Amino acid sequence: MAIISPLRNNKILLKGGLFSLFSFFNQGVGFLLLIILAKYIVPAEYGTLSLFNTIVTFLGFLVSLSTNGYVSVSFFRKSRDEFRQSLSIVFLITFAVASFFALVLLVGNSALARMTELRLAFLWSALAIALMNCYFQIVLDYFRIREKLIFYGLLSCSFAIVNFAISLLLVVAMKLGWEGRIYAQVTCAVLYGLIAIYVCCRYRLFLFKGISWFKIRPILMWGVPLIPHLATSWIKQGGDRYIINYYYTFAEVGIFSFALNLSNIIDMIGSAFNQTNSVSIYQVLSSNLDDKWERLQRQTKAIFIVYTIGVVAVLAVCSILIPLVLPRYAASLPYFYLLALSGYFQCIYFLYTNYLFYYDKTKDLMMITFFSSLLHLMLSMWLTQYSLYYTCLIYVFLKFIMVALVVYRANLLLNKYVKT
Repeated sequence: MAIISPLRNNKILLKGGLFSLFSFFNQGVGFLLLIILAKYIVPAEYGTLSLFNTIVTFLGFLVSLSTNGYVSVSFFRKSRDEFRQSLSIVFLITFAVASFFALVLLVGNSALARMTELRLAFLWSALAIALMNCYFQIVLDYFRIREKLIFYGLLSCSFAIVNFAISLLLVVAMKLGWEGRIYAQVTCAVLYGLIAIYVCCRYRLFLFKGISWFKIRPILMWGVPLIPHLATSWIKQGGDRYIINYYYTFAEVGIFSFALNLSNIIDMIGSAFNQTNSVSIYQVLSSNLDDKWERLQRQTKAIFIVYTIGVVAVLAVCSILIPLVLPRYAASLPYFYLLALSGYFQCIYFLYTNYLFYYDKTKDLMMITFFSSLLHLMLSMWLTQYSLYYTCLIYVFLKFIMVALVVYRANLLLNKYVKT
């Protein structure tokens, strides 16, 4: 009972659970889609699809120059008009960078197609998905920080349902295979990106008047250091897939990619609860309360318990479900068990990075995550050729080191700004 006591009478956690419920629904629909499509996409094609999604991830943090996260921070630290200007600047930055990448595609189209081993149409699709997903995520973040449950749930859940339906139509009914999955992603991204622009106009969130370099510069200074930080996922997972592809068959790339996707479910649990945990942390840090430290400690302990329960549940469900439903992917389970531990460390990482974001310590976060990812890549280039289990152990070891450093830096900030 003592373990469960931090969860009792925690109104922030209960209210945040509603936001997390929407996130879990979305991730559950995505996981169900993963299970269904695995029956229609063979491991070799699954590896190609994973490479495409790696490119989408890479473009995703580049097109906005990692400034989209600044919208949430500015909401709690600036006036209404300053917040609107910050949001507008992020939209403009994203559009400008996407236009630059479009020009690169026009000039070097054939070379890029050969380099990525994807048709040019799919590279354009990846850019469109990255741009529109950034716009949509900004609007979702706006409803999240405003704690607008209905609007957040309506948009996020409908996106998951529409994506699910179109994917089934194109992949299962029309038998377009992995290409059908890409077409579904493009359709949903463009549709909900346009909805995001409409929402910003409807709620008058745009304020372009008075924008100057003086106001753009601090946003870039906040976001640009996060590019190497966000690139860590691409460097690790994308780099590993290319390295594995060099030493192993496409089918083995698909098996390992499937194991990574299973472990990403645990990451999704951490991300889902962090959707609300970050809001409550920013609210406490921006307040004049005398018991900030005690509130933050209670919140951290409660979320930590939830993460632990969630990870155990995912391990149990996947261990039972995969051999029964997808026996040809059962070979991914040994990799998944190791990668799940890395996912658990990622959940702990989510607990503490919010403090670095709030106090503008993005450079510190970049140094920790980027150099750990470079070390990951070097170790992977050395050890992956011997066994994929070594690759999994690299994930676990370096994620533990990264989390330990982030927790240490966050505690220094709390000792300086909160406990004193």
